[in-house]
Amino acid sequence: MSERLWEFKYSPKKFDDLIINDDLKEVLRKNIQERPNMFIYGPPGVGKGSYVDVMIAENDLKTSTLKINGSLEGGIDTIREKVLPFSQAVNFEAGKLKLVYINECDHPNLQTAQKSLRDLIESTNKVTQWVLVCNYPEVIIPELKSRCQSFHMNKPPAKEVFKKCEHILKSEKVDYKKDTILEIVKKCYPDIRNTIVSLRENVVNGKLIEKANISGNDKTFEEVVNSMKSGDPEAVRKILKSSTIFYPQLYEFLYKKIMDEDKVFKNDAEAITLVAEHAYRDNIVAIKEINFMHMIFEMLKKGVL
Repeated sequence: MSERLWEFKYSPKKFDDLIINDDLKEVLRKNIQERPNMFIYGPPGVGKGSYVDVMIAENDLKTSTLKINGSLEGGIDTIREKVLPFSQAVNFEAGKLKLVYINECDHPNLQTAQKSLRDLIESTNKVTQWVLVCNYPEVIIPELKSRCQSFHMNKPPAKEVFKKCEHILKSEKVDYKKDTILEIVKKCYPDIRNTIVSLRENVVNGKLIEKANISGNDKTFEEVVNSMKSGDPEAVRKILKSSTIFYPQLYEFLYKKIMDEDKVFKNDAEAITLVAEHAYRDNIVAIKEINFMHMIFEMLKKGVL
């Protein structure tokens, strides 16, 4: 049966299929074979998980890998019952390091377990490789980061993303205009996954529609703005809790919307000031949602909403 969703059908199968920021490409290529412990962070959809999947495929690690998703499981029990016995066991495939891949390691589920992971990485270094992946590196303790090589994946070459989109449309025999692809890439950048999802969703009867509707983040961010305009903080919080939000992109979306459109809020000048202030704080706070909600209440207090 052919794969229906392009984001899976055209996912990278080998290293040369990956779209990675130029400053990291060669060292990440080398690490496929050398397999050091790695800490990989950056915004959603830039290829962090795809890189790990390629590493697993190219080293034939399917039966030697333990995958943990921090948003679904975590805490001391997961470490004790799953991670510890797997990481300490000798691999039946002689001479091959096992892999523990922890995605969303910045999730609150794993915050209390970070210190135990630190010691476990140290003690299993000879039999297990560790790859930790997340969006927000500031919530990971320094002692854990220091046991890994750190890589910030954040700027996939836009030209390569455009070429990928063209390749997909040609492979699917879709009629398109280059300007429409460019519009989708610009609106979704740096999220490659959302770019491909949006590309697929804007194909109707074998043709890429010219006025593209953007999937994923933009729709969620529009919902946030509409809830803000209604002056209902609880409605905003419900959207934040029910979605995977990368807050730097949300602040950038708010800034662009206020600057590009007339009268988004009651006082757009004050809104820009508060967005800038809280975007700056986003880099140093532990709980991003609280920082964003603080901005909402400040906007209400100052008559912005």
